[in-house]
Amino acid sequence: MKVFFCQSPTISKKNSGECLASFGVFDGLHKGHIYFLNKFLTQAKKRKFKSLLVTFWPHPLDFYRRKFLGYLTTYEEKIDILRKLSLDYLWVIKFNQKIAKLRGSQFIDYLLKYFKIKKFIVGEDLRFGYRRGEGVRDLRDICKERQIKLEVIEKLKIGGYLVSSSLIRNLIRRAELSLVKKFLGRFYSLKAKVIRGEKKGARVLGIPTVNLDPDKKILPPLGVYFTLTKYKGKLYRSLTNIGRAPTLKEKNEKIILETHIINFNKNIYKDSVEVFFLKRLRREKKFKSALNLKLQILKDIESSRKFFSFPNIL
Repeated sequence: MKVFFCQSPTISKKNSGECLASFGVFDGLHKGHIYFLNKFLTQAKKRKFKSLLVTFWPHPLDFYRRKFLGYLTTYEEKIDILRKLSLDYLWVIKFNQKIAKLRGSQFIDYLLKYFKIKKFIVGEDLRFGYRRGEGVRDLRDICKERQIKLEVIEKLKIGGYLVSSSLIRNLIRRAELSLVKKFLGRFYSLKAKVIRGEKKGARVLGIPTVNLDPDKKILPPLGVYFTLTKYKGKLYRSLTNIGRAPTLKEKNEKIILETHIINFNKNIYKDSVEVFFLKRLRREKKFKSALNLKLQILKDIESSRKFFSFPNIL
């Protein structure tokens, strides 16, 4: 897969080959996206077209800072997942004011400047162009004028629900993690470098934790979660707390994400880990003292041993 992360890819229509193309944000690359992309790639192979997927970074809602709950996948995570799908071209357009102001026809002509697109395949809920003001009907007219074929694919339904990034974000916000896995196709996870914390977990409570910066990824509600932590290719049982440390701090506006990896005593500061959220154990609570908090955490660790002892938990 050749990746272009730019406004003007280093390719010309002469050497791009005839392309089957699609475009969209594809945040999360959930089951609906994978269903769509498998159909897309099957057609490209059947027609002997090059496959071209066009996406954007940052997310348009993040760019405008409008009611954006957070990312399901970071840029790196999105690339990693797409590499497994055998695309020919991935063009990540940097979303900015200039791109945002393009009308639908201008955007399509912008793509045609670099790639010889013979056909588009899009989802039935497509919105594009200035202020997302155009849809499938508009694209059909644009393609007809340019003698480009168009195919529209219906969205995937699971259990009567249309699979979408918005649905999954709302489920994460409600801590319905089993349903998140059902629609996402995997456990929701956060991949980040271990950052320096205040070491109160180890110093005050005697329970070491690793601190992570979630950046702009969406997080489940405040509370304690059964998690798995992946470090250097190996999975470890863990407990993850998302909260403001109300027992140890009088006032803390910043949300802290800290993970206690069970039976693990390595110093992994600045190393990368991936934390998979399996189930919420309890909500965040302010305890009367650090001792009471420590006793509760020990109970939480014991609960995690029981949780992970069940067969087929994954």
